[in-house]
Amino acid sequence: MRKLVVVLIVLMTFSTHAQKKMNLTAEQAATLQTKEMTLRLELNEQQQKKVYALAKERAEKRETMRKGKKGRREMSEEQRYEAKLARLDSQIEMQGKMKNILNEKQFDLWKDGMQKRKNGMKKRMEKEKGNRKGKKS
Repeated sequence: MRKLVVVLIVLMTFSTHAQKKMNLTAEQAATLQTKEMTLRLELNEQQQKKVYALAKERAEKRETMRKGKKGRREMSEEQRYEAKLARLDSQIEMQGKMKNILNEKQFDLWKDGMQKRKNGMKKRMEKEKGNRKGKKS
């Protein structure tokens, strides 16, 4: 079971990376995310509709935020704090909505996948940071 979750997380990571390069619309991104979650969590039709709506809403918010986004280096400490606070609030909201949509087993799988994805992203960022430092020397 753990191997299946790991494989699915890896696939989700690759598909998320591919989505960035493909410049998908909110609808396309939501459709892909819903299909991936359906495969990973065995969603029923009603759950798929709810997940799609949630994914589309989040994709639209991301598009809007990207358009008005300042670079991290251009932000003041207060702006960074506010951005992080907004991101965490969004994650809490997402978790609550997913808990209402998914059954207990599905929610646990989803939460495990999100944690593994977060850890993988953290490792990638550390690796990229190390690569950038090496190039500057």
